Amino acid sequence: MAECREYLDRGDPVHASERAYKATEEVIKALAKKFKAVEYQEALREGRWYTYLLSRVSKTLASQLGDWVLDGWNSAYDLHVWAFMRVS
Repeated sequence: MAECREYLDRGDPVHASERAYKATEEVIKALAKKFKAVEYQEALREGRWYTYLLSRVSKTLASQLGDWVLDGWNSAYDLHVWAFMRVS
């Protein structure tokens, strides 16, 4: 998140949003591993995390840990998508 802040300080919200998304993605993956989510095992089998798995596991984790997980994922994903669309 420090990189995110640096990009914001430089006036680069697009790169800042990408850093925020990446940080959120890594937190979701770490929580999935820690809580032994089914989606984590699926990502291991697939050899990668697909967006649909990240979305699904955020819902699984939210049911265990609270809505903050899903709120965080949804916010980060929106930043990711809308920042990309702004650049395109």
